[in-house]
Amino acid sequence: MGIDELKNTWKSAGESHRTSSELKLMTELKHNGRLKRIRRRLLIESMLVLAFLTLFYTGLDGADKPLWTIVTLILSGVVYIINRLSGYHTTQNIKPDTTVYQMSQDLIKQLERLSVSSGMSALFFGAAIILFMTIEIEIEFNTQKYTMLAGLIVSLFAFSFLSYNIWRKQISRLQQIIHQLSGDS
Repeated sequence: MGIDELKNTWKSAGESHRTSSELKLMTELKHNGRLKRIRRRLLIESMLVLAFLTLFYTGLDGADKPLWTIVTLILSGVVYIINRLSGYHTTQNIKPDTTVYQMSQDLIKQLERLSVSSGMSALFFGAAIILFMTIEIEIEFNTQKYTMLAGLIVSLFAFSFLSYNIWRKQISRLQQIIHQLSGDS
């Protein structure tokens, strides 16, 4: 290999196969404010659930509860945390190996799946908390306790619906931003 071939190889090694507008779009997508908010929310939720799981046994009389409720609560909390961390990973590591349009569409699909799995894991964790709080070895339910339990269950579904709507709005706004950015390029 001659020196000229080596120089040509060196010059062509640094060349990008993407246009500057594609690179700009990819950079703006990865560092988008919406994605940063989603990442921040996922991390905060994970830390709060982890703190709850470390404190529930002593703080909420976990020793007085049946073992299966404790296991259910811990399992649902771990599923919740794993879901949030995989969501964080999804929003942090956007695959740039495809076209910009395909990359953005893949991100939207992943966020839609994340919104469903997020809702399901939150519902599971919320149900486990309600179960943990209401199940005792010797509990007597009366009308007032049944009303409170019904209120907790309705609140759980209301918060799940609210969370779903927040996800929908964030995904919709991200789609609008992607369309605006791709329209500019």
